[in-house]
Amino acid sequence: MHSAIERGIRNKDISVLVDYVTYCENARLSPFPYKVFYLDNALFKDFSNLEYDSSIRPRRKVGDPPIMDIKQLKYNQDGKIQYKLRHTDVEWQEFNQRSVKLFVTNFVRDQTTHKERKI
Repeated sequence: MHSAIERGIRNKDISVLVDYVTYCENARLSPFPYKVFYLDNALFKDFSNLEYDSSIRPRRKVGDPPIMDIKQLKYNQDGKIQYKLRHTDVEWQEFNQRSVKLFVTNFVRDQTTHKERKI
């Protein structure tokens, strides 16, 4: 499939993305052309409000259990993480940690992009 597409676009002038889609569809005609799905921005998720936890270590001070003792982790929908140190424990213990706000930057095309294809 990849080699057929590469042969189909070799020595072709691709000025817009739709040209690439057309060449990919026409790379194979028999038994039938490839199905190409043109993706737009609606497909991608918005990660602007994403938060993550920097560590899942329950150990904060001397005497706290190390991470190797964790038997179960539970991720709640509200973003809290709970853990159990034994499978027989009834109560979940909650991590005492702050979540870190991720800063997602917009994609900026690098000015040092290649002027022509290598293939």
